[in-house]
This record gives sequence, C-alpha cells and structure tokens, in this order.
Amino acid sequence: MIVFDKRSPVYEQIVAYFKAEIVSKRLKPGQEMPSRRELAQVMQVNPNTVQRAFHEMEAIGLVTTGNNVMSRVTEDEERIEQLKKKCWKKLLRVLSMRLLRFISLKKRLSTI
Repeated sequence: MIVFDKRSPVYEQIVAYFKAEIVSKRLKPGQEMPSRRELAQVMQVNPNTVQRAFHEMEAIGLVTTGNNVMSRVTEDEERIEQLKKKCWKKLLRVLSMRLLRFISLKKRLSTI
C-alpha cells in the first residue's frame, strides 16, 4: 500500500496517497472509503494518525463524512479537477528541478 519514509509526517503521506488514488481515478467520486480502524491496521499505524489524515482530507474537501456514516470521496468534480491540476504542477516542478540538476552535473563532469 504505502511505504512510509521519515522525511514527512505519516499523516501527510496518507493524505498524499489518497490524493493520488483520487486523481488517478482508482477511487471514484462518491466511493466509500475504508474505515479509519481498518486503514490503521492495514497500514500498521496508530489510529490517531489515520484520523488526522481524514481530518485533513475533510478540511481540503476531498472526503465527506456524515454522522455515523462511512467517509466517501467527494463528488465535487471541480474540486477533483483542482487537485489534478495541483498534482500536475507539482510533478512538473519536481521534474524540472531534477532535469536542471542533471544538466548541471553533466556540465561539471564534462569539464573533468
């Protein structure tokens, strides 16, 4: 599922995972999300960490939760499209930075 790293908080990595699942359409609008307890067990993390991730996803409008009802992926297509654009921008920024580093390294190596 997720391989956690130590560079960022686990709850942020869980949020990033679900953003990717939503953008890639592996999770559909309106689809029921796994329970927090189930996710905590599967991901082998503290249930409070999963709760924090869900709280964050609710705050940014990716997930909706009713009273005593399972959480669901937002059905707000505009919100999903905004998320998709942000993901593409971030990917392009990361790729651009890596390309610039590669070019710089290549230039340094060619002068040796």
